[in-house]
Amino acid sequence: MASETVKKEYLLEYINELKSKGFKIYAPEKLTTYCNFVKEDKIGYVECSDWGFNFCTVHKPCRECGTGFGVYREICDPSPQMAEDCFIFAPDWATPLDLKAVHKYANIEEFLAERCNNEYIEY
Repeated sequence: MASETVKKEYLLEYINELKSKGFKIYAPEKLTTYCNFVKEDKIGYVECSDWGFNFCTVHKPCRECGTGFGVYREICDPSPQMAEDCFIFAPDWATPLDLKAVHKYANIEEFLAERCNNEYIEY
C-alpha cells in the first residue's frame, strides 16, 4: 500500500498535468490525496487511493445518489481526458430517479460556498 506522502506526490504530478491542459484545481490548503478540477464551470473530482486514481462527477448532495457518480476506478496512468469525462451530467447507467435528483453546481464559486466553507484554495 502506498503511503499518504506517495499518494500526495502522485496527485501533485497529476494536478500539474491538468493545469498544463487548462484545468483549474481546488483542494484543501494542506494538500491531501484528493482535489476537484474545473474547466468552463464544470467540476469533477479525483482521489489517489492505494490502488490508483478514482474519478467522479460532482453534483449537489442528494439522498438518491450522493455527491457524484463514479466514472473511473483504480486507474494507474490517469489522463486529462479522464478528467474531462467527469464533466458528464450522469453516466448512462443512472436511473430516471437518479437523473431527476441530480442538480449541478452553476460554477466553482457556488460549489465552494456550499461544500467547502471556503477551506479550499486554488492550486
